[in-house]
Amino acid sequence: MTVHKSQGSEFEAVILPLSEIEKHPEAIEKLVMMYHDGYGVERDYRVAVEWQQKLGDYCKRKYEKTHSLDNFRMLFSVMLNLSNIFIDLYDIVKVETLYRQLIDLCEEIKGEIDEVEIRQKLALIYEKLGDLWKEGRDPNEKIYEDSLQKSILIKEEILETNPSNLEFCINLANGYDKLGELYTIKLGFNEDPENKEVFMHTILRIGISKK
Repeated sequence: MTVHKSQGSEFEAVILPLSEIEKHPEAIEKLVMMYHDGYGVERDYRVAVEWQQKLGDYCKRKYEKTHSLDNFRMLFSVMLNLSNIFIDLYDIVKVETLYRQLIDLCEEIKGEIDEVEIRQKLALIYEKLGDLWKEGRDPNEKIYEDSLQKSILIKEEILETNPSNLEFCINLANGYDKLGELYTIKLGFNEDPENKEVFMHTILRIGISKK
């Protein structure tokens, strides 16, 4: 046994008995980090997934018991982290499934707790879902466009009630930029730099006129 593995085994022996999810969910987070990053143990994404799913089950039970904002945040974070591990495993099907579950989660609590934070997270996931189909191994322009438009619509609604928030303005501008880039390619404007510039300014003016 090498020193690295020996150290890893000792570290696990200390942390595993603490991993009673109901009492110490933070211990599970440490285990996930260990196996995901190879910290003290051999890197193993699948073991990281196993522990992250255990933590997700705990957070889901807690959220289903009480639909509080704190419980929502915890469950959202765990599910998003799980999707990131599946990205490392190139399991796009599971990533998409988690994104759609996160959308459902946001939509559900949005009807109970009207918080800007929830709508921001919803816009984020729609954007991530779109990017998945733009950059994945099996690109789908229609899903990318639909998801991007939904994300932009939510961002516009957020900005209407928070018009002076610079962060929201930048987020919306980034959405318009992506949409403009998509349409310049889709409509062939990318072949002519002058037409592309005119078109991008048109997209921007349409966005500004909605404010």
